[in-house]
Amino acid sequence: MGTKNESGNLKLKLLTEDYLRDQIARRTANNERNIERTVSKRSIFSKEEEEEEETEIKTYDVDLLPSKPLPERYGTIPKPFLGRPIEELDPARGDDQTFMVVGERFKGKTSLYRFSASNALFVFSPINPIRRIMLFILSHRLFDICVILTILVNCIFLAMDVPRPEDEHVPIHLEIAEYLFTTIYSIEMVVKVIARGFVLREFTYLRDPWNWLDFLVILLA
Repeated sequence: MGTKNESGNLKLKLLTEDYLRDQIARRTANNERNIERTVSKRSIFSKEEEEEEETEIKTYDVDLLPSKPLPERYGTIPKPFLGRPIEELDPARGDDQTFMVVGERFKGKTSLYRFSASNALFVFSPINPIRRIMLFILSHRLFDICVILTILVNCIFLAMDVPRPEDEHVPIHLEIAEYLFTTIYSIEMVVKVIARGFVLREFTYLRDPWNWLDFLVILLA
Protein backbone atom coordinates (compact mmCIF):
# COMPACT_ATOMS: atom_id res chain seq x y z
CA MET A 1 0.00 0.00 0.00
CA GLY A 2 1.97 2.96 -1.28
CA THR A 3 5.27 1.32 -2.20
CA LYS A 4 6.45 1.27 -5.82
CA ASN A 5 7.85 -1.43 -8.05
CA GLU A 6 10.72 -1.12 -10.52
CA SER A 7 8.52 0.45 -13.20
CA GLY A 8 7.51 3.25 -10.84
CA ASN A 9 3.93 2.01 -10.42
CA LEU A 10 2.38 1.52 -7.00
CA LYS A 11 2.88 -2.05 -5.78
CA LEU A 12 0.16 -4.54 -4.81
CA LYS A 13 0.71 -6.87 -1.87
CA LEU A 14 -0.99 -10.17 -1.16
CA LEU A 15 -2.84 -10.42 2.13
CA THR A 16 -0.88 -11.92 5.04
CA GLU A 17 -1.57 -12.85 8.66
CA ASP A 18 0.81 -10.12 9.84
CA TYR A 19 -1.14 -7.51 7.90
CA LEU A 20 -4.44 -8.72 9.39
CA ARG A 21 -3.03 -8.63 12.92
CA ASP A 22 -1.75 -5.11 12.31
CA GLN A 23 -5.19 -4.04 11.06
CA ILE A 24 -6.86 -5.44 14.18
CA ALA A 25 -4.36 -3.67 16.41
CA ARG A 26 -4.93 -0.35 14.64
CA ARG A 27 -8.70 -0.74 14.76
CA THR A 28 -8.59 -1.63 18.46
CA ALA A 29 -6.38 1.38 19.23
CA ASN A 30 -8.70 3.62 17.23
CA ASN A 31 -11.77 2.31 19.08
CA GLU A 32 -10.06 2.88 22.42
CA ARG A 33 -9.30 6.47 21.46
CA ASN A 34 -12.92 7.02 20.44
CA ILE A 35 -14.19 5.58 23.73
CA GLU A 36 -11.83 7.82 25.71
CA ARG A 37 -13.10 10.85 23.81
CA THR A 38 -16.71 9.85 24.46
CA VAL A 39 -16.41 9.28 28.22
CA SER A 40 -14.18 12.26 28.87
CA LYS A 41 -15.85 15.49 29.90
CA ARG A 42 -15.95 17.86 26.96
CA SER A 43 -15.15 20.74 29.26
CA ILE A 44 -11.50 19.72 29.31
CA PHE A 45 -11.19 20.44 25.58
CA SER A 46 -10.62 23.88 24.24
CA LYS A 47 -13.05 25.25 21.68
CA GLU A 48 -10.46 24.80 18.93
CA GLU A 49 -9.95 21.12 19.83
CA GLU A 50 -13.70 20.51 19.78
CA GLU A 51 -14.03 22.06 16.33
CA GLU A 52 -11.07 20.02 15.06
CA GLU A 53 -12.58 16.80 16.44
CA GLU A 54 -15.97 17.52 14.86
CA THR A 55 -14.47 18.23 11.43
CA GLU A 56 -12.23 15.14 11.39
CA ILE A 57 -13.70 13.28 8.40
CA LYS A 58 -12.01 10.59 6.37
CA THR A 59 -11.58 11.25 2.66
CA TYR A 60 -11.68 8.04 0.67
CA ASP A 61 -10.12 7.61 -2.78
CA VAL A 62 -12.99 7.60 -5.28
CA ASP A 63 -10.80 5.77 -7.81
CA LEU A 64 -10.70 2.78 -5.45
CA LEU A 65 -14.43 2.33 -4.95
CA PRO A 66 -15.86 -1.18 -5.53
CA SER A 67 -16.73 -2.08 -9.15
CA LYS A 68 -14.26 0.48 -10.51
CA PRO A 69 -11.25 -0.69 -12.58
CA LEU A 70 -7.82 -0.83 -11.01
CA PRO A 71 -6.27 2.65 -11.51
CA GLU A 72 -3.47 2.93 -14.06
CA ARG A 73 -1.04 4.08 -11.38
CA TYR A 74 -0.85 0.45 -10.26
CA GLY A 75 0.22 -0.71 -13.70
CA THR A 76 -0.73 -4.11 -15.09
CA ILE A 77 -1.76 -6.49 -12.34
CA PRO A 78 0.17 -9.81 -12.39
CA LYS A 79 -1.96 -12.86 -13.19
CA PRO A 80 -1.27 -14.53 -9.79
CA PHE A 81 -2.88 -11.53 -8.07
CA LEU A 82 -6.21 -11.79 -9.90
CA GLY A 83 -8.99 -13.12 -7.69
CA ARG A 84 -6.74 -13.28 -4.63
CA PRO A 85 -7.05 -11.17 -1.46
CA ILE A 86 -4.64 -8.22 -1.38
CA GLU A 87 -3.93 -5.49 1.15
CA GLU A 88 -6.25 -2.50 1.27
CA LEU A 89 -5.17 0.03 -1.38
CA ASP A 90 -6.82 3.12 0.09
CA PRO A 91 -4.61 4.62 2.86
CA ALA A 92 -7.67 6.32 4.38
CA ARG A 93 -9.05 2.86 5.22
CA GLY A 94 -5.92 1.81 7.09
CA ASP A 95 -7.85 1.13 10.31
CA ASP A 96 -11.17 0.04 8.73
CA GLN A 97 -10.15 -3.65 8.76
CA THR A 98 -10.83 -4.24 5.07
CA PHE A 99 -9.02 -5.89 2.16
CA MET A 100 -9.49 -5.96 -1.59
CA VAL A 101 -9.66 -8.33 -4.53
CA VAL A 102 -9.02 -7.42 -8.17
CA GLY A 103 -11.24 -9.38 -10.53
CA GLU A 104 -10.59 -9.83 -14.22
CA ARG A 105 -13.18 -8.68 -16.74
CA PHE A 106 -13.27 -9.16 -20.50
CA LYS A 107 -10.76 -7.51 -22.86
CA GLY A 108 -8.15 -7.23 -20.11
CA LYS A 109 -10.25 -4.93 -17.91
CA THR A 110 -10.40 -5.29 -14.13
CA SER A 111 -12.91 -4.62 -11.36
CA LEU A 112 -12.24 -3.83 -7.70
CA TYR A 113 -13.94 -5.61 -4.80
CA ARG A 114 -13.72 -4.60 -1.14
CA PHE A 115 -14.40 -6.99 1.75
CA SER A 116 -14.46 -6.95 5.51
CA ALA A 117 -11.32 -8.51 7.00
CA SER A 118 -13.32 -9.95 9.90
CA ASN A 119 -14.03 -13.69 9.96
CA ALA A 120 -17.01 -14.55 7.76
CA LEU A 121 -19.66 -16.32 9.85
CA PHE A 122 -17.10 -16.13 12.73
CA VAL A 123 -15.20 -19.00 11.07
CA PHE A 124 -13.61 -18.09 7.74
CA SER A 125 -10.71 -15.66 7.94
CA PRO A 126 -9.63 -13.78 4.79
CA ILE A 127 -6.78 -16.24 4.27
CA ASN A 128 -8.85 -19.34 4.98
CA PRO A 129 -8.57 -21.68 1.95
CA ILE A 130 -12.35 -22.08 1.64
CA ARG A 131 -12.97 -18.34 1.79
CA ARG A 132 -10.18 -17.73 -0.73
CA ILE A 133 -11.89 -20.11 -3.16
CA MET A 134 -15.18 -18.24 -2.70
CA LEU A 135 -13.42 -14.91 -3.24
CA PHE A 136 -11.94 -16.22 -6.48
CA ILE A 137 -15.32 -17.50 -7.69
CA LEU A 138 -17.15 -14.29 -6.73
CA SER A 139 -14.65 -12.05 -8.49
CA HIS A 140 -14.38 -14.19 -11.62
CA ARG A 141 -15.80 -12.70 -14.81
CA LEU A 142 -18.00 -15.77 -15.46
CA PHE A 143 -19.76 -15.64 -12.07
CA ASP A 144 -22.04 -12.68 -12.85
CA ILE A 145 -22.68 -14.00 -16.37
CA CYS A 146 -23.82 -17.38 -15.02
CA VAL A 147 -26.15 -15.70 -12.53
CA ILE A 148 -27.67 -13.42 -15.19
CA LEU A 149 -28.18 -16.32 -17.61
CA THR A 150 -29.81 -18.35 -14.84
CA ILE A 151 -32.25 -15.51 -14.12
CA LEU A 152 -33.14 -15.18 -17.81
CA VAL A 153 -33.74 -18.92 -18.23
CA ASN A 154 -35.74 -18.94 -15.00
CA CYS A 155 -37.99 -16.21 -16.41
CA ILE A 156 -38.63 -18.36 -19.50
CA PHE A 157 -39.68 -21.31 -17.35
CA LEU A 158 -41.93 -19.07 -15.25
CA ALA A 159 -43.64 -17.92 -18.45
CA MET A 160 -44.21 -21.57 -19.39
CA ASP A 161 -45.99 -22.23 -16.09
CA VAL A 162 -49.49 -21.30 -17.30
CA PRO A 163 -52.63 -21.62 -15.11
CA ARG A 164 -54.07 -25.15 -15.03
CA PRO A 165 -56.97 -26.97 -13.32
CA GLU A 166 -56.41 -27.80 -9.64
CA ASP A 167 -56.52 -31.54 -10.30
CA GLU A 168 -53.83 -31.34 -12.98
CA HIS A 169 -50.27 -32.01 -11.87
CA VAL A 170 -47.41 -29.64 -12.55
CA PRO A 171 -45.35 -30.89 -15.51
CA ILE A 172 -42.30 -32.81 -14.36
CA HIS A 173 -39.88 -30.58 -16.30
CA LEU A 174 -41.18 -27.49 -14.46
CA GLU A 175 -40.80 -29.22 -11.09
CA ILE A 176 -37.24 -30.22 -11.87
CA ALA A 177 -36.47 -26.70 -13.13
CA GLU A 178 -37.81 -25.17 -9.91
CA TYR A 179 -35.51 -27.32 -7.76
CA LEU A 180 -32.60 -26.65 -10.09
CA PHE A 181 -32.97 -22.86 -10.01
CA THR A 182 -33.43 -22.85 -6.24
CA THR A 183 -30.22 -24.86 -5.90
CA ILE A 184 -28.30 -22.47 -8.16
CA TYR A 185 -29.53 -19.41 -6.24
CA SER A 186 -28.67 -21.10 -2.95
CA ILE A 187 -25.14 -21.81 -4.17
CA GLU A 188 -24.81 -18.17 -5.24
CA MET A 189 -25.85 -17.04 -1.76
CA VAL A 190 -23.43 -19.43 -0.04
CA VAL A 191 -20.55 -18.18 -2.20
CA LYS A 192 -21.35 -14.55 -1.38
CA VAL A 193 -21.91 -15.12 2.33
CA ILE A 194 -18.65 -17.02 2.83
CA ALA A 195 -16.71 -14.54 0.69
CA ARG A 196 -18.22 -11.40 2.25
CA GLY A 197 -19.54 -12.36 5.65
CA PHE A 198 -23.24 -12.14 6.51
CA VAL A 199 -24.31 -8.80 7.98
CA LEU A 200 -22.38 -7.47 10.97
CA ARG A 201 -19.65 -5.50 9.17
CA GLU A 202 -19.54 -3.12 6.25
CA PHE A 203 -19.27 -4.73 2.79
CA THR A 204 -20.93 -7.95 3.99
CA TYR A 205 -23.73 -9.80 2.16
CA LEU A 206 -26.83 -8.15 3.63
CA ARG A 207 -25.25 -4.69 3.67
CA ASP A 208 -25.82 -4.68 -0.10
CA PRO A 209 -29.50 -3.89 -0.88
CA TRP A 210 -29.23 -5.88 -4.13
CA ASN A 211 -28.92 -9.04 -2.04
CA TRP A 212 -32.02 -8.44 0.08
CA LEU A 213 -34.42 -9.73 -2.57
CA ASP A 214 -32.21 -12.75 -3.34
CA PHE A 215 -32.09 -13.68 0.34
CA LEU A 216 -35.86 -13.32 0.72
CA VAL A 217 -36.60 -15.38 -2.39
CA ILE A 218 -34.31 -18.20 -1.26
CA LEU A 219 -35.88 -18.25 2.21
CA LEU A 220 -39.39 -18.44 0.74
CA ALA A 221 -38.33 -21.14 -1.71
